[in-house]
Amino acid sequence: MAQAVAKLSGARPGGAAGIVHRLSQSPEQILALLATVLDSTADPIHVKDAEGRYVLINRRAEDLVGLAGAHVQGRTVHDIVAANIAERSHADDRAVMASGEPLDSEWQMPLDGRPRVFDVRKAPWRDEDGRVLGVVTVARDVTDRREAEQRAFAAERQRAMGLLAAGVAHDLRNLLQIAIARVEIGAKLAEGDPVLGPQLLGAAEALEHAAELSTRLGTLGGSAGSRRPVDVRRVLRRSLDALDSSGGRIVVVSRLDTAVPPVLGDDVELGRAYLNLVENALEAMTEGGILTVAARAERGQVITEVADTGPGMDAGTLSRAFAPFFTTKAERGTGLGLAVVQRVVADHGGRVDVWSRPGQGTRVTVALPGA
Repeated sequence: MAQAVAKLSGARPGGAAGIVHRLSQSPEQILALLATVLDSTADPIHVKDAEGRYVLINRRAEDLVGLAGAHVQGRTVHDIVAANIAERSHADDRAVMASGEPLDSEWQMPLDGRPRVFDVRKAPWRDEDGRVLGVVTVARDVTDRREAEQRAFAAERQRAMGLLAAGVAHDLRNLLQIAIARVEIGAKLAEGDPVLGPQLLGAAEALEHAAELSTRLGTLGGSAGSRRPVDVRRVLRRSLDALDSSGGRIVVVSRLDTAVPPVLGDDVELGRAYLNLVENALEAMTEGGILTVAARAERGQVITEVADTGPGMDAGTLSRAFAPFFTTKAERGTGLGLAVVQRVVADHGGRVDVWSRPGQGTRVTVALPGA
């Protein structure tokens, strides 16, 4: 390796080679410096020779493969990772050595117990005469960035759908009000008719329900609303009082701390959001269960939770929980409840998280900034 550093010092004085060329330390000191630099980066880095054997690997790359560098050097990728990953890596290495050009790609690999996304660059390792000696690989974990981009895209898509829905809902609501008024007139004229009277009353009730649905649809568009200090504990109690607890089959557990600061928000909008959460929880427990509502202060935020002991959701259902018009309630659901909650909370500068497991119930956590 000392000879490699000596050769490097004679390479063209550009980039890192130029810096090494100007250092006065011994080759051993330069090697120690390079090792420190490589091990200090959060990016996995490794180098393979022309036969595909590892000649250098930094600590982050060791974490990725789960082996210490001493157990990796001299071995090939086929010796340390699954066959499908090894084949792809080897093919990319051969392409880089054949073309003499860098190759960029995206990989999904497990790290720290969860799947991670990496942007991977493979570049030729050359000697001072330009001959390709192997491949240098640098990977960058972009999982968090990709997830943030996906959340931003989903939020923008929902906002666009909400604006469209709000426009449709406004026109629909106007038409429904006309229809409701005329049906109510017909119901009054048909009072005493044992057939027509009840039919018209039923039609009026259905139209009222449709009008309420159009109002919910309109809330997806968002609105600034009025902002003033709001006690979320009072809003939660009001939401509980507004709903039937299914004939005593639901046990309500309230854990509302006394030292909860107010949030700056729209009392009506927040009330609609919490009402949706409580309603969803009750509807999930068709056979009865425990509804838990909680509120507490945590690091300048107001944290509220609405939890049920219903059937819960699997990962696929959970991933779609906030999508407008997605529902697990068949004809009983509109698919707007959680979408409205997410929009309201986002407008208040907060966030919504949902935890759920099949057979273990569901817990929705809302975090809002304290006033």
